[in-house]
Amino acid sequence: MDFSQQWRPSLIAAALSIVLMGCGSSDSDNPEVEIPEITPPDTSTPTTPDTGTPATDFDHQIAGVAAYQGALVGATICADLNMNQACETDEPSAMTDSEGAYQIDWQSEVETPEYYLLANWAAASSTSNKKPQVMQLRFKGATQPKQLNTIINAAGFGSLVASSEYGGAINLLTNIKFNRKVEIQKSELEESQKTALLTEVDTLLARLFALQPSNLYQVTPANSVSDDFIITEALYNYVEQVLAGQIPALLALENVLDVSFDDLKALLEDSEFSLEEFIDSDPLAARILISNAAISLGYTESHIDHRIMGEHDWDILLGNIISETGFKNTFTLSSNVGMSSFSLHNSADTKQLFGFLVDDVVTAFEMNITSNDYEWPTQCWNTTSESWMTEDQTSPDFTKPTPYFDGNTYVTYYDNTPVEIHFISHKLLKTDEEWDAIINSTPQALALNDISWPEVSYRMEMQLTENVMCREVDNYDIINLPEYSQLEQINTADIVDLFFDFDDSQLVITNDVNNTISVEDGLGTPLEVYHWELLDSPNGMPMIEITTVPLEQANAGLIDHRNYLIEDFLDGKIATQFDLYKATIDESTQLPLMLTYDEDTYEFTDVLYQHLLGLISTQP
Repeated sequence: MDFSQQWRPSLIAAALSIVLMGCGSSDSDNPEVEIPEITPPDTSTPTTPDTGTPATDFDHQIAGVAAYQGALVGATICADLNMNQACETDEPSAMTDSEGAYQIDWQSEVETPEYYLLANWAAASSTSNKKPQVMQLRFKGATQPKQLNTIINAAGFGSLVASSEYGGAINLLTNIKFNRKVEIQKSELEESQKTALLTEVDTLLARLFALQPSNLYQVTPANSVSDDFIITEALYNYVEQVLAGQIPALLALENVLDVSFDDLKALLEDSEFSLEEFIDSDPLAARILISNAAISLGYTESHIDHRIMGEHDWDILLGNIISETGFKNTFTLSSNVGMSSFSLHNSADTKQLFGFLVDDVVTAFEMNITSNDYEWPTQCWNTTSESWMTEDQTSPDFTKPTPYFDGNTYVTYYDNTPVEIHFISHKLLKTDEEWDAIINSTPQALALNDISWPEVSYRMEMQLTENVMCREVDNYDIINLPEYSQLEQINTADIVDLFFDFDDSQLVITNDVNNTISVEDGLGTPLEVYHWELLDSPNGMPMIEITTVPLEQANAGLIDHRNYLIEDFLDGKIATQFDLYKATIDESTQLPLMLTYDEDTYEFTDVLYQHLLGLISTQP
């Protein structure tokens, strides 16, 4: 208060009284008047009145444990009193011990201060700096991809934050909860909605990290290095990197991970990768799971990655490969030692081009595609009903499975059997590195780089998961076998007599050591070579397999098999011929390159067909 303005009127009044006192009759007429002494007030800055009670300092103490992938040893813990998420020199701090424990003591004039707890430490950089590829996602109201803050930065410094409500605990979960709380408090939601979301954070984290809600944020060093915790943390970070903060919905990351978590963990366990290798590989199958979760939660109506097959993509692919005339609008290339072969239908689906490439020389022939009014029915062995079944036949012991889609795989079943066929699709843009790698790996003599391919293509792999044996109904060879006390008594000479019809002029050499049959000319040069084996068939019964052995490297891929099932018949045994379709799910099996595309959009089939025709050197 400015006291100087208050005393001036009284001072003037006193002065006036003095003047008035000096006027009037003579001194002898008036008694002597004592003039009072006036002391002006102190105009200096006032101070708080001294009440005799000194200011109070309150003692404060925080003790807790800092844990991140074990105990944080030698970390600086500070009480962030100004709550700017930085440790400053005038803020109380302490160092963690060998068990991650710390204690901070300080005094202040505030009885109940508000603060954050920050942990900072020097840590070795991650062994893998590779991050999942960030793509612009097609979410409802999606924001631009964000540069995410990681707990350990590229320079190798780590930081964690915690609210003061967790009794001094500082760990991954307090860090997550803090960040989510900030986001929720910044929103324009009603307070009741904010409270509900904060409770949901607790529920989601407890479920994901398999911890009790009552002590969810009291993560011990042992907790933080358990296998389950490490896996959950890695998957949490992976999903965060894939989504890159583009979903505007609160708690989107936690909800997407919650929906996809079990499947992601199963995918990891089924892979042959370590956890770090799995994350580094950024498998498309994982992105499919994340995408499906985002769709189911209503965050998007389309897949988050252009490589993921949608309904329209499957309509194109299946329309091309499931047709009466076989694969249409599909280029197939098989490579074997010394030789490659290819095939393609023309756009009218009236001709098929078969080609071969040996020593950079392309040979090919065209064949008219005709549809037969009658196809001989086939039957395949059903391991469930333990019987031969045609495609439309039913059995009380077998229910025909329903085909289904599993990400980028279409699963169907071989003719009325429980054996799965997997059509695995890789959706490719012409600008993808993978596309360049595929085209560059094809034989140069085919000059596939010289033509302009569709903007979008599909590379397809067809995998038969188990061996299947089939035969035409009542239209197969039946051979009566001699009586053997044991089938192992069959020798190579018996195989020649039973399954071959060589001309008497041909020189046939048998070898029981190698189970081979060789047809030679007069000079001893092999003209034909066969190999036979006694094996187990898909139905567990014995079978004989006779294989043609290629004599030239160029024909290494042209291997022919004949298979005969050995069955009991009356008092003896018979061998019945069947076709054996061998499983191709083994990674050692070299699958052909199959490329298909949307012909209606690109009108590409005849362009490719004429290109291949132009390469033909000879036409058989």
